[in-house]
Amino acid sequence: MQKWMLLGVVSFILVVVSLGMNSLIDRVIKNKLSRDLDINLGNTYMMLQLWIEAQKSAATSKGLERKVRSLTQTFLETDSGNSSQKILESNFLDVIRQHLRPMCRVYGYTDFAIITPQKKIIASLNDHLIGSTITSLQMKFFDRILQGETVLTSPFLSDFLKTLDSSLHLDSSEQQALILSGTPLYNTAGDIIAALIFGIQPQMDFSTIFQVNNTSHNYAFDADGWMLSSSVHNDQIREIGLITSKDVHPIYKLKILDPKCNLLKGEEVTHEDLSFTYLVTNALKTSKGFNVDGYRDFRGVPVIGAWMWVEDYKIGIATEIELDEAYATLYSFRRLFWYLFLLLAISGFVLLISLYIIMHFYKKAKVAQQFGQYKIIDKIGKGGMGEVYKASHATLRRITALKLIQPHQISEENVKRFEQEVQLTSRLTHPNTIAVYDYGRTPKGIFYYVMEYLPGITLSELVYKNGAVDESRVMYFLTQVCSSVAEAHSIGLIHRDIKPANIMIGERGGIYDFVKVLDFGLAREINDISREYADHENGAIYGSPHYIAPEALLNPKEIDQKCDIYAIGAVGYFLLTGKHVFNSKDAAEVCRHQIKTIPRLPSEVLGREVNKELEDIIMRCLKKKPRERPLNAQVLYELLKDCKSDWEQNKARIWWRENAENIYKGLDSSRIKDHNLETITIDFTMRS
Repeated sequence: MQKWMLLGVVSFILVVVSLGMNSLIDRVIKNKLSRDLDINLGNTYMMLQLWIEAQKSAATSKGLERKVRSLTQTFLETDSGNSSQKILESNFLDVIRQHLRPMCRVYGYTDFAIITPQKKIIASLNDHLIGSTITSLQMKFFDRILQGETVLTSPFLSDFLKTLDSSLHLDSSEQQALILSGTPLYNTAGDIIAALIFGIQPQMDFSTIFQVNNTSHNYAFDADGWMLSSSVHNDQIREIGLITSKDVHPIYKLKILDPKCNLLKGEEVTHEDLSFTYLVTNALKTSKGFNVDGYRDFRGVPVIGAWMWVEDYKIGIATEIELDEAYATLYSFRRLFWYLFLLLAISGFVLLISLYIIMHFYKKAKVAQQFGQYKIIDKIGKGGMGEVYKASHATLRRITALKLIQPHQISEENVKRFEQEVQLTSRLTHPNTIAVYDYGRTPKGIFYYVMEYLPGITLSELVYKNGAVDESRVMYFLTQVCSSVAEAHSIGLIHRDIKPANIMIGERGGIYDFVKVLDFGLAREINDISREYADHENGAIYGSPHYIAPEALLNPKEIDQKCDIYAIGAVGYFLLTGKHVFNSKDAAEVCRHQIKTIPRLPSEVLGREVNKELEDIIMRCLKKKPRERPLNAQVLYELLKDCKSDWEQNKARIWWRENAENIYKGLDSSRIKDHNLETITIDFTMRS
């Protein structure tokens, strides 16, 4: 009963903590969004201020130019009363146009005008403005210039200083959105004699200010709710009909109203009297604010946003992010939370049902991990015939390796091979051969045998991790392999599956680079080879394609110890070069090369000289004809011992101490297998 109560209390605590975390993360994300909006708005305002100052500075510098001032002063002192025609024909107009036209082109100005205090236009790029009197220009703007200020207006609709660009298809009477920049012109006495004014298109540099940040929608608007800048949603605005298809931009063509529906989803406006969006409404009431809970923008899309009203220029600036985009992280977390909550509820229910069953079978499960006197610690490998576990003897506490054949893997051939591996290996006593301790079968029919546990790495892993091996060290490894195999050869055994993956190196009793030859599953007595094929028409081929001798492919019934010599030579070739004798992922192609192709010299593969004695021995082992190879492993051992080598225990100890920490890191057995074909069995008695 106490266990059930404890489970209930834990579940309740988890639910409370989860709900609290959900609320906390919600607040944290909203606070972050409000800060991000405020930063983005502040950056936009700063860029606007810089742009305004740059425009004022450009106008001021041009108004202070001696040439502009002297030309204007001279003209006004001599020809101020001339008619429009005479001004058009005057040298003054030609010179001033030539001087100011490049500036208009560089800065993208629509036009310029020089206006006298009597409001008469005496210079412009547009002929029809010459001699006319300003009437539609904002008077406050002009008066401030005559008082000595350099002034910049907010965007407004005007037919004054319209662009001469014919591609815009403007009607002669059509008003155009403009920003005016003006500065006073002084004579030599320091008196203001005229105003120099430039026309700026809001859709140019002004709109660019609001389109720098690609994570949000920034724009400007006036007190009447008109859009004053171009928008990143121009295409959408045309598509849903807020502006016509001929409109290049929405400036003074789009009023920022709440449609009370989502226009992007094809919903139609059903209300005649629409009000400003939440953002514009609040910007006209408060100078600055934000909303991270969500509202509709002029497209009807749910957004979050922040705003600022710039009183000096009577414009508002806004930054908005679509609600789904802004809260994507929070929505994902909420979905994950509810999934986890549901999973927790289901798991709790299942746990309640399963608790009794788990407790009931706990002892049986514990017993199931015991194989005779051996207790399983961890799984350390898997082969084609069984699985290998790290285990401990119940009383001796000795760490061992336990190899199992599960019931579903049991076949007459597997059991025979399993028993043979145990029996043959147990006959071998050489220190470089893996030792077998025990063998048995559980009441459930699981075959197992126990062998010594070998901490270390295989030669295949060594080359995969470190590349080609030092020549002297190769000799050191091969002599130990030959010592192990020589014992087998002396009692008439053939290993038949010598390869780098079946040779392990490590530290043993204080001796470093100690070699252990593994896996005698394919081993046979020479006298048994012919009997193995006696009941077969053509027999079968056993071995690993990269290390199998040619005669094992051509006539497997008559192989002897020299097939192991070929394999040892192939292992030496692999260690020395870092490559197989014949490289291919196709077993059949490798087998064809083993029969017909003469291997390249290791020195050719490496592109440098190698120990000539070692190279000759390896190439002799790889001869296609068995009679041209060393007689057996003992003979090969003697040949290798006669080679000059400087690898000894001190060097081995240093290597392992320097590499011990990293030697097991980055070893990916699946990638190693990609480069090594597994041991195969080809049965030629099978017929399709």
